[in-house]
Amino acid sequence: METVQDANVEGQQRDGLDRLGFKRTSVLFMVFMSIISLGIYLPYWFLSREKAIHQLRSEKELPKFHSRLVLVLYILSAVLFLFSGFMSESMLEFYDSLDRLITFVGGLALIFLAFRTRRRLIDHLGEQLSWIWTLLFGPWYLQYRINRHL
Repeated sequence: METVQDANVEGQQRDGLDRLGFKRTSVLFMVFMSIISLGIYLPYWFLSREKAIHQLRSEKELPKFHSRLVLVLYILSAVLFLFSGFMSESMLEFYDSLDRLITFVGGLALIFLAFRTRRRLIDHLGEQLSWIWTLLFGPWYLQYRINRHL
């Protein structure tokens, strides 16, 4: 007779996410870090798990450029935000326009990365992941699903 512990061990051997380098991370911690880091944590999440994501069994590749681009753009936006108190009115208008562009491009890139990671997890795990939750919550939802397999 198979025990619950034996079933858990078999499940881990089946998907092997822990062996690929995925770590359990609290989703609440991720939300908190995303807020206090002004969004910088989201591209960091992809970068910090890049090696593990690339080891998932899937034909879909995860481009390395996107997460690096978003990280650089978000850091630039955060630095400009910190200096916005010292900017003239015209500089503030320019910063506002630039920040909207950074947010738009970064948001699209993060959505792309979330869906590409979702596809790689689906291919590796052999189970469906919600596209609507991926769209709405991106890395937070993906980490929640990863946590369920660790």
